[in-house]
Amino acid sequence: MRLDKKVVLVTGAGRGVGKAIAESFSDEGASLVCVDKDANLMELLVNQFKSRWHDVLGICADLSLKHDVGKVVTKTLDKFDGIDILVTHEEIIRHQTPFEDLQIEEWDKVINASLKGTFLCCQAVGKEFIRQNRGVIVNIASVAVFSPYVYSGAYSLSQAAVVSLTKQFAMEWAKYNIRANVICPGNVLTEEYRFIFKMNEDILQEQRKMIPMGGFVTPEDVAKAAIFLSSEESSFITGATLVVDGGQLGSTFLYFPGISMGGP
Repeated sequence: MRLDKKVVLVTGAGRGVGKAIAESFSDEGASLVCVDKDANLMELLVNQFKSRWHDVLGICADLSLKHDVGKVVTKTLDKFDGIDILVTHEEIIRHQTPFEDLQIEEWDKVINASLKGTFLCCQAVGKEFIRQNRGVIVNIASVAVFSPYVYSGAYSLSQAAVVSLTKQFAMEWAKYNIRANVICPGNVLTEEYRFIFKMNEDILQEQRKMIPMGGFVTPEDVAKAAIFLSSEESSFITGATLVVDGGQLGSTFLYFPGISMGGP
């Protein structure tokens, strides 16, 4: 097992990509700290994991709040001796709003969930990594970094900022043996993604056609990339952006008027 006895903190672990990451890391022998703001999802997740693995801690927290982030780190250190790996991910529903109509409330909601939450988590856990003189950060962003999603301006901008933030941590903290990398998945077929297209199978089929490898990214695809970037196999990789999209960025982008092209 590549991550045997490693303590891994996974945010957004209640569903979709975050849940797949948590499951995959446990399969690799890691002890888990699962964080999500949905208390019901966390309870279900922890009960599921405890039937298979013993070393799991579930925490309900709003990671856009500094106090909650501090609580997560404190509870983690109370249960385990330290933290080895941080993986951040936040499922965000992207509203289809032109920039001229974008409300500040919607802007704040996206920025707080994606960018602010990622910063606060990386900063708080990073302080522990500095104390330990080691650590790994893997942030999950989106291919919207390279090709902004129409009518999802706040989301696309927040994802670009997460990439820049990750590189900043990588450069400043390399001297502490801390690595920081970011994964940019293409369209991941989660329930949230289906919601964007109102379960319209015709649109989903058309999108499949524009992906050279012939299908959507799965949550498990993202999890495999996260495991690679967290393991010794990537021990000299930091500040990198790993695209997992089946060739989506290299293909002709299909545009549907009035519809935001969703990411993970």
